[in-house]
Amino acid sequence: KLFGRLAEKYIMLDASAGMCCYSGCSDCEFREPGGGYRMADQSSARPKWIPSYDHREFNSGKEHTSKWSTEIFTEGPSVTKEEFVS
Repeated sequence: KLFGRLAEKYIMLDASAGMCCYSGCSDCEFREPGGGYRMADQSSARPKWIPSYDHREFNSGKEHTSKWSTEIFTEGPSVTKEEFVS
């Protein structure tokens, strides 16, 4: 239940990953040597990440505020058991 309360379908990673188009260009600066990509953000159909940030913003204009910071820890860094479960 704890993971379910904190997990999200979207996460912003490192802004240095840039804005790759993911078309498989051989000279892409965002492509890993093994064939994968360095991604600036990721999304999924089901919640699978817990962001370590409360809010993150990129120079491109993309921004994300974590669910836990707006729904659970709205009044500060700690909550009671009753507040967390409700």
